Amino acid sequence: MKVLKWTKSTILLLSVVTLVSTQNNRYYDENSIYSRPPNPAPSYNSIPMRYGPKSSNSACYDRFNNPTRCTPEFVNAAYNAPVEATNTCGINGASQYCMQTGATGSNKKTCEYCDASNPALRHPPEFLVDYSEQSELTWWQSESLFEGKWPKQINLTLHLGKTFEITYVRLRFHSPRAESFAIYKKTLDDGEWIPFQFYSSNCAKTYSDRIISSPNEETQALCTKEFSDISPLTGGNVVFTTLEGRANANIFDHNERLQEFVTATEIRIVLDNMNTFGDEIFGDEQVLRSYYYAISDLSVGGICKCNGHANRCVPVPYDPNSRRRLMCQCEHNTAGPDCEKCLPFFNDQPWRRATAKNAYACQACNCNSRSNKCYFDEPLWRKTGHGGHCIDCADNTDGPNCEKCKENYYLDTITDKCVACNCDPTGSISLQCSGNGQCACKNGVDGKQCDRCAANYFDFGHNGCRPCGCVVAGSAGNVASCDKTGKCMCKKNVEGEKCDRCKPGFFDLQWSNDFGCVSCFCFGHANICTRSTGYSLQLIESSFNRDLERWIAKDKRGSDVAIQYNSLGRNIGASSMYQDNPVYFIAPEKFLGDKKYSYNRNLSFSLQVNGDNPISALDDIVIEGNGIRISTPIFGQNNPFPTGQRNYYSFRLHEDFSYGWTPPLDANDFLSLLSNITSIKIKSTYTTSGSGSLDDVTLETAVQAPGMESEEATWVETCTCPTGYDGQHCESCAAGYKHDPPRGGKFAKCVPCVCNNHGEYCDSESGRCICNHNTGGDTCDRCAPGYYGNALNQTENDCKPCPCPDGGECTILPDETVACLSCPDGYGGHLCDKCVDGFHMNKDKCERCECNGNIDTNAVGNCNMLDGKCLKCIFNTWGNSCEKCLPGYYGSALAYPKGDCKSCGCNSFGTFAEENFNDFNEAKRLGYMRSYMTTANFLGCNVVTGQCNCKPNVAGRQCNACVDGYWDITSNEGCKACNCDSVGSLNRLCDDKTGQCNCRPGITGQHCDKCLPDHYGFSTEGCHKCECDPIGSESSQCDLETGQCKCRPNVEGKRCEFCMENKYKKEAGCLDCPACYTLVQESVASHRTKVAELKSLLDEIEQNPYAVEDANFEKQLNEVMNTVRQLLQDAKDAQGVDDSLVFQLEQIKSRIRKVQDTTKKINSQLEFISVHINYGTKNISIADDITKSAENDLNNARNYLENDGKRSLEKARIRSERYGQQSEKMTEIARESRLLADDHERNAEKIIATYKEARNVSETAYNLAKDAINTQKANREELEKLKDKLNEVKDQWQMTLKLSEDVHKDAIKAEEDSLILFTDVSNIKVPDLDSARYKAEAQSIIAQAKSANKDANDILNSHEDLLNSTGSRLKDARTLFQDAERQQQIADRLLAEVEDAVNQTNQAIKVGENILDDAKNTLKTLKEFDQNVQASKDKAKEALGRIPTIQADIENASKQTESARNTLQQALSEAINARDIAKMAENRAQAASMEARKIRDDALETKNKVNELIKRAQNLLSDVARTSDRMKNYENQAAEDEKLVQDALELANTAKTSAVDANQKVINATRAVDDILRDLNSMDDMDEKYLFELENRLRDAEKDLKGTDLDSRVNQLEMLNKEQTKWIKDYEDEVNKLSADVANIAKIRESLPDGCFRRLHLEP
Repeated sequence: MKVLKWTKSTILLLSVVTLVSTQNNRYYDENSIYSRPPNPAPSYNSIPMRYGPKSSNSACYDRFNNPTRCTPEFVNAAYNAPVEATNTCGINGASQYCMQTGATGSNKKTCEYCDASNPALRHPPEFLVDYSEQSELTWWQSESLFEGKWPKQINLTLHLGKTFEITYVRLRFHSPRAESFAIYKKTLDDGEWIPFQFYSSNCAKTYSDRIISSPNEETQALCTKEFSDISPLTGGNVVFTTLEGRANANIFDHNERLQEFVTATEIRIVLDNMNTFGDEIFGDEQVLRSYYYAISDLSVGGICKCNGHANRCVPVPYDPNSRRRLMCQCEHNTAGPDCEKCLPFFNDQPWRRATAKNAYACQACNCNSRSNKCYFDEPLWRKTGHGGHCIDCADNTDGPNCEKCKENYYLDTITDKCVACNCDPTGSISLQCSGNGQCACKNGVDGKQCDRCAANYFDFGHNGCRPCGCVVAGSAGNVASCDKTGKCMCKKNVEGEKCDRCKPGFFDLQWSNDFGCVSCFCFGHANICTRSTGYSLQLIESSFNRDLERWIAKDKRGSDVAIQYNSLGRNIGASSMYQDNPVYFIAPEKFLGDKKYSYNRNLSFSLQVNGDNPISALDDIVIEGNGIRISTPIFGQNNPFPTGQRNYYSFRLHEDFSYGWTPPLDANDFLSLLSNITSIKIKSTYTTSGSGSLDDVTLETAVQAPGMESEEATWVETCTCPTGYDGQHCESCAAGYKHDPPRGGKFAKCVPCVCNNHGEYCDSESGRCICNHNTGGDTCDRCAPGYYGNALNQTENDCKPCPCPDGGECTILPDETVACLSCPDGYGGHLCDKCVDGFHMNKDKCERCECNGNIDTNAVGNCNMLDGKCLKCIFNTWGNSCEKCLPGYYGSALAYPKGDCKSCGCNSFGTFAEENFNDFNEAKRLGYMRSYMTTANFLGCNVVTGQCNCKPNVAGRQCNACVDGYWDITSNEGCKACNCDSVGSLNRLCDDKTGQCNCRPGITGQHCDKCLPDHYGFSTEGCHKCECDPIGSESSQCDLETGQCKCRPNVEGKRCEFCMENKYKKEAGCLDCPACYTLVQESVASHRTKVAELKSLLDEIEQNPYAVEDANFEKQLNEVMNTVRQLLQDAKDAQGVDDSLVFQLEQIKSRIRKVQDTTKKINSQLEFISVHINYGTKNISIADDITKSAENDLNNARNYLENDGKRSLEKARIRSERYGQQSEKMTEIARESRLLADDHERNAEKIIATYKEARNVSETAYNLAKDAINTQKANREELEKLKDKLNEVKDQWQMTLKLSEDVHKDAIKAEEDSLILFTDVSNIKVPDLDSARYKAEAQSIIAQAKSANKDANDILNSHEDLLNSTGSRLKDARTLFQDAERQQQIADRLLAEVEDAVNQTNQAIKVGENILDDAKNTLKTLKEFDQNVQASKDKAKEALGRIPTIQADIENASKQTESARNTLQQALSEAINARDIAKMAENRAQAASMEARKIRDDALETKNKVNELIKRAQNLLSDVARTSDRMKNYENQAAEDEKLVQDALELANTAKTSAVDANQKVINATRAVDDILRDLNSMDDMDEKYLFELENRLRDAEKDLKGTDLDSRVNQLEMLNKEQTKWIKDYEDEVNKLSADVANIAKIRESLPDGCFRRLHLEP
């Protein structure tokens, strides 16, 4: 908890508040002796203490039931408390007293009587602590000096009824304050009086013998002369604050001396010396009667001392023989009047006072419920941290915590009591047993009390027992026991005198085997076996943690039953509607098959059923396999009967009758069943409409896994096999043997192989021979494929080769001739020596006609069988190989899927006529062109892109639209220019049919070049309405430039809307005002003249500042100051006559402030835009580097594929003729390549669309920036010129886009050709080449290309978002800037025009020229790039004639591919860096940057577009920067103008100040209280927010950890949460307490009087 640190001024503030307050109240319970009065006065219970108690309303435990420090409420402890006085007036009868007036020797004192017997005149000590209003003031009063019995001292003793921690003691004197008095206290009822504080005008003289120098000065009683003066004569206050000036008050919680210092049970005020004026020596009666003590109020502020262990004090039960007392209502297991000790059984920790951080609650002793008495053992506490020492332990226990048993006793875990060991003296070594009651036995002795021989021992005596020597594993019941003679008892399959070996036909003697040894299986072929090594235990399990794990359910009839998965319980369930049709769970495949190693192992599971009175059957558990079926009831093998609770079941897989499997089997049949399990069924339902759930199914088996950490599987056999058998279990036939019957399984016998003398070995299962001598068949009884003859002759030369190509099969015809059964593709005839349809003969070889897939494969006669030329091309193709598109069509005849040749569709109005008709005439001659097509109506296009030859200013692939800024395509001469006025038009576009431009508001004309009637101000904002006043104007048309209407005589204003000065009544022609207004006009004119002079002077100083170095400077400066003062005085004089100028100046000031605010907003927006454009520029630069790198790699790959790839293709075609048709797998690869190429094209189209959208966004951003700049009138001419330049740039950009699209199409074509070539090369079936490796490399290149292109596309998308954001920011800037312009125009009319428009215009012209030069350079680069592409294509065509070997080409391709892959990896790394930078610039790009992978080949066509986008973004950035500079200039000008006007206003409106006649000290105190209130209120808000954030974080942590197994971390977080919550609750309690205290101080502040006496002395 935070400890409040109170300064001296704050403590004095509390003193002041106390001095001027009225009587307090004190309350605990309604029935308390200190109950609240009927009309309580403001309480001091809110005054904060330096040792920081908690709120009195807070509980002693937080919401988690953790103990916290708590304290009673802060109260006035003196209220209605018993008080005694050693001297009181009127006790001995009525006595007169007089009011002190301060005038010595005066006989005019007002006198009254004091009579203790008269209620109206008595002044007993009870009046010190009662409650009274100011109008009915009560007080205690002593006898006066006149009574003659005046004592030297008067004691006022206050009995608090309990110890309190005192914060202050306050006395309010009704008489003059005492000259010397002291405050004493008692900390114990029977203790001594201890000095608290001394007051005297002469401390050294009066209290020198009572002030004791203490070695610890912080608890020493101090003496001060404060409050010892005689003034005031009444109402004087004395405030003693206990901790004021104490050095360690800020660590009160840890300072026991200060805690003791503020503790008191009684307070005594000792009045030693009276203040007088010295006139008492004259013995005047009235003077003597005027000297006495009178105190109206005694207040003691503090809290009931409970040491932080109680939050309230209650009355002690009433005792008529003593005063009423209080006691703490203790919490935290504490006791005592002050909660100063622990309860009797709560002594585990030493008692301590509670602090803010630790409540130090008393802890109960840990006696393990065996004692209710303990004491605090300090040595034990220092040793263990727990000091509770228990006594009188029950249940024969002992120890500090009753935690151990007495000697020769042990703890019974069932009864949880210590019981006697009872060890047998004969067989025990000691009478003390272990913790589980086991005695220490002698050799061979066993039993808990060592009272019998151990297993395998006999002859019990004082020396122990003698060993039997039996082997435990072979002994019956695994108990190595013998009779009295020492004879051992063996298991069923074990023999030997010591039960140490297996019987014949058995092996593996094990302790865990109830029969000792396992029966040999060997599939019935042998009965001798031994234990195998290298096998481990394997558990086949189904725990259903995620799903059904392939378990199903069926009823008894075999029908499927729905099975349910319980995700919460992680089990499966099934139900049945009928009792006679139970449902079974069917095990999945992993439990089936060969499970012979599960012999004598367990099948276990958990089962829970629903329903009443379950009924079992013999077939509850069913196992089937090898035609054998066994079953057992669910309760077999001592398993429980199924119930509604989850039960565990285990079944031993063994044939012994004790295990209950029916029908009974012998060991061989049981192992035969396990060697091929086909079904395991577990019944689910045992009642009608019942259900059951299954879980934790486990089948034990073995697996060959040497070295595994699991249990070794010793029950696996290795058989000794007879001749003809082989294998670990004699399950296989030896070489030269086979099973009889064939495929009879492992149980079938083995016989020799039969192969007709053509083979030595055969398959052991089928009996099929491994044939030699070109024979085949199961027994080598016929010739192999590709051979003919009679294999039954059983000689080596029975079968001869067939005379067919490639070793094909043949047969012998009836005429004994040989005929081939399968010819190669393209060949026919008996001996495959002729060509078939679709092939042609070339150099004695049949080659397929190459028509590039552009024929109907179902048609006949597609090509010439002699030369191979194609005759029936389809898909709008033609040529010897159908390799090109028809004239008037464009696309790729080689592309997949087919049908890529599309009609040009050129527009006849916008396209130039064709000049070359050679291909058209040839195609028409061959019959490919339709009859109506002639040279007159034929319009061709680019065969790759489909671009028609457009006329001037015509755009579009089909030349069917005008370019932007042009119209009238039907003129048949191209499109005409719109010629839209750059100022009056919204843009340079017009209607494509009428040519009408898009005019701005108020502008008309086809070219938008003039204003509408009654409009003016032809500008980029349009024309404005004149709005001339119809009464004051001569016409409705105003001046076209300025908008000034033509006014009638005596009328003025831009719209002629008001009369001139000294004129009125516009409707009557503006008549002259009366003559008296002439004086006013003259005064105003004079005032204006002087203001103008002042403005001129300030402008001169501002524009031409210079240093005055001569001696006249000071004189000139004085003259200027006098002039200013005179102007100020004139302004003040004029203000009384005409306030219009001041009002105008106020308006100017307000407008300039608006302009300044607006320009600040614009500047902020422009800075934001500039930052994001910088980030965008960086990203675009990175993207440019990446695309350049990708471009180089792609160019290299494309050149390689176009040049060398075509040579490889030609050679591949030759190889194809030689080696035959491509395989089906290669065809599939080619089809996938075609699909990838189509996908490339679609992605390219998407990229174009995205780029166009980005272009539109860029145009919009540009227009917004242009409009923002155009709003300045001074920049109009500059922007007009800049716009013309940018329009030219846009035209050039349009042409660039067109060229980029052409390049894009060429790139796509090159990419498709390269893919086809590479696919053909990869698909060639070359016997001595590794085609699979080359295919994998090609696929890798394609994947890497996709990744690179995705990078480029994502970069474009990221930039699109940036441009969209920039456009939005510029739109906001334009709106703000328009507001600024309107304000600036008003300010310009009253102040000055901006003078730097010419320089800015010239700068803008230079920028525009630079933009044009950049655009021309870009166009030049693009043209050079296109020329390079065309040159590369020409070189590719020339390279087709050079055909090196295919092996060298493929090796070079592999190297180039590897290089491209490395480069692409570098590009990918750069793309990732670009993504990181984009993430820093725009958080919204984070998601997009994670997907920076697209198709690589399309990156080539995006490069030019990205470059263009970079340039446009840079231009946009330059425009925005220039706009920002201009705005800064305007802002500076406005700020300077505002300063001038502000100076004038300050001189004209100097405010007058008046003196405030009030108590400055009280004001300071009020402010201090207000500051405390604000601080505490802000602390409340801060804690609530902190708590809310903490709870949200904890909730998120719990959500993240849900479903995990991190219990320790969860517990740790919960403990941390509780600790932090406890701290926050403590803090909240403290703040609530302090808030209540300060609120009460605020109430006290309201009751402060209007003035104070001797404030310099009381309030230093």
